[in-house]
Amino acid sequence: TTIYILDSGIDDHVEFGSRINRVLSKSFRSEKDPFGDEEDTFDCRGHGTAVAGAAAGRTTGIASHATLISYAITECSSGAINPQSILEALAYLLEHFPSNGKVVINLSNGVNAVSDTDPSLIEAENKLSIKGK
Repeated sequence: TTIYILDSGIDDHVEFGSRINRVLSKSFRSEKDPFGDEEDTFDCRGHGTAVAGAAAGRTTGIASHATLISYAITECSSGAINPQSILEALAYLLEHFPSNGKVVINLSNGVNAVSDTDPSLIEAENKLSIKGK
C-alpha cells in the first residue's frame, strides 16, 4: 500500500525508516524553499509529518508498513494553500496513478483552500476514485 500525503511535506523520522519514497515525492508549492530547491518535499510546517505518522508510523500508524509519498502543497512562508496546488497535485497523481491501484490519498489540511463542492475538486476526486477501482 502507498499513502500519498498532500500537505506541508514529510520529514525523515525513525517512525518511517526508509519508507518515504523521495523519488516519487513532488512539490506543488508556488514558492521555492530557502535553498532554491523547487522539489523540496520536506516538511516546513510540521503538519504533514504528523499526518504521515498517524497514517504510517511504525509504532502509532494505522498502516505501519505502507510506503509514503509526499506531495507538498502548503506554502512554507505563509502556511497558505493555493487551491491550484491541490488541483495540480491531484491531476499529477491521476496522470501517474500506480498500476496496482493500492493507494490511499490523504488531504487533511483543515483549510478552505478549495470548497468540497468545487466542481474541479469533485471531478478530480471522481476520476481518482474510478482509477482506483
